Amino acid sequence: MELITVAYFFAVIIGLGYSFAQLMKLDKFNDPIEKAIFLIGLGLVAFVLVSIPLSIFHNLVWYNFLIIAMLLPIYHLCKKRYKEEILLLRIPKEYIIVGLVTVLLFCVYLAGAFSYSYLEDADPWEHSKAAKYVSIYHTYYQPDHLPFHYLEPYPPFYSTFMGVLHQLHFESIQWTLKFFNVLLIAFSLPFAYIWLRKFTKSEKVAVMSTFLLASLPSFMSHFIWAQTLSLLLWFPALYSIEKLKEEKNKRWLTAASLVIATILITQPSTAFIFGIFFIF
Repeated sequence: MELITVAYFFAVIIGLGYSFAQLMKLDKFNDPIEKAIFLIGLGLVAFVLVSIPLSIFHNLVWYNFLIIAMLLPIYHLCKKRYKEEILLLRIPKEYIIVGLVTVLLFCVYLAGAFSYSYLEDADPWEHSKAAKYVSIYHTYYQPDHLPFHYLEPYPPFYSTFMGVLHQLHFESIQWTLKFFNVLLIAFSLPFAYIWLRKFTKSEKVAVMSTFLLASLPSFMSHFIWAQTLSLLLWFPALYSIEKLKEEKNKRWLTAASLVIATILITQPSTAFIFGIFFIF
């Protein structure tokens, strides 16, 4: 079931990212690898936004996300409205280095997360209860007699994300939380790299900065809390802002607005800090 859940995650996130990019007509990318990385980030944003109407109707069910994610890609595939981007071309060494650092960080954090059989401190346990509620009742709205801390009115989307994934691996809420929390942390590195490359106009500086980010003990740990998803979305937001400055296209204003809005409704303190960072 672990492999099925991981495959489901990538299918939904990439499908949603592709669909949202097509709807917003964000198709001008000179680098197909950069495009693929950004689409994953956009897919996470789309997952949060799609969760809102689905929760209202108690439809936070795994197959609903899969159907929504696959509709446009399958339609374009049937209509042959796609461009074949054959990645037989040489992958730049900078991407290889960032990929290796990402895999290394993922392996180290995953080993740490599974080095003990329990959840630590209060936040992971609270998220596990909230995710379990979402997985069973298919909504993040809770009755008054079940005051889960990490469901509404607290921004509930990290727990929602985990709850939907838990529906495919119902045997262990701990595995779902630990594995996908670490996976989100690892994704922050390629997201950071494509933003830093735009921001600094230097591939070497971007690679070194990404490596330093991965090395910082203060950046993130495998601790399970909503900040993981919120902080991860900083980099697609900053990347969208750089694309807006570069292309002067209002479509990127829409993309940046959606990503920033998703940060604001994912975790309160991280959203506040992003506001200060954005001003600077």
